[in-house]
Amino acid sequence: MIRRFFMKNLALALGLMLPAVGYAGKTLPNVPSDCMDDIELQSYCASTKAPIFKGPVKVAFFVVVGKSEFPSVESAVERYMDFDAWADYVAASGQDNVEIDLSTTLDPIPAKEGSNEVFRQYSAYRMKAPVVGWQEVRAVSHNYEVPAYDGALTSVDFVIQNSGSQEVPVGEAPLNGSEGVKSQTGSLHVVSCEKSELCSEDQMLLIYESTITPDIDILPSVAAGAIKDAIGGIVIGMFLELGAGDGEVL
Repeated sequence: MIRRFFMKNLALALGLMLPAVGYAGKTLPNVPSDCMDDIELQSYCASTKAPIFKGPVKVAFFVVVGKSEFPSVESAVERYMDFDAWADYVAASGQDNVEIDLSTTLDPIPAKEGSNEVFRQYSAYRMKAPVVGWQEVRAVSHNYEVPAYDGALTSVDFVIQNSGSQEVPVGEAPLNGSEGVKSQTGSLHVVSCEKSELCSEDQMLLIYESTITPDIDILPSVAAGAIKDAIGGIVIGMFLELGAGDGEVL
């Protein structure tokens, strides 16, 4: 189902150094200076950037996986797009800072002239948060192919829908915009290791990045660690615990 989503990206150039200028002037996130040490220890590293008083929190994960586990670009995107398996990913990660009540795939929005097919996810979850204990979140995300950023084999962008009535699965309460998060955007990139110092030619580098404005009255510099931990509970299980989920690794 997902293969048509990104096949035209496969002919693009491989393995350029990070960071690199991407489509529409965007850039891949900067690699943390201590990333290599963390990757050698646990196969991933993460970074956060947050203003002290007001503004969004930026989080990035850099995950190194073997081509024996992910033999194709398709296999990495397939794991991400298996929205019904996200609760299994969290369980497999061993993290206790995020709990998913429901993550499921909604019917896609067909492609139109000038725009690609949009793959939709409904999620209802809670994450540990300073001061309040747990923050409840419900949202619908739109996920779609974009021209691969320079240095990436393929790129997928996503955005949380934060206004208007949203379609929800049967049995779920009505949802207007999003709950628990004011805004969230992000991307998944699959990057060749041929010229990356973070990994070797028999591996791939997966980059998940997101910019989040939580709907919670605490300083973003305080919220950043909790947001990183919650996202980590998903990303670690998604790409490093391959026994989790029903998504096929192609």
